[in-house]
Amino acid sequence: MIAIELLVGILIAAVVITGIMKVAAPIADAFSERLRLKFQELGPEQERQYRLRLEALEEQVRQLQAQVSNLQDVANFNSGIAANNPPPDKIQLTNTEAAQQRRH
Repeated sequence: MIAIELLVGILIAAVVITGIMKVAAPIADAFSERLRLKFQELGPEQERQYRLRLEALEEQVRQLQAQVSNLQDVANFNSGIAANNPPPDKIQLTNTEAAQQRRH
């Protein structure tokens, strides 16, 4: 009886180990392929493509910096105008005060 239970246990362990190996092998292969590609040296064509992409991205950054600078100039100009011109309620108050002064 003990021998049969031992054989069943060994059989179950073998099935479990085989199942794990079947599932883990493709995952391990994919991981090793990913590592191999990650550390593979770039070929001259890939390097040229990356350099072109880098130059294009640098140009976009320069354009964005110029746009931000222009927006800052516009914001400074608008805040300067707003500081020099009183709000409409102040203008109305000033006109009212002027009308009262004319009456006196």
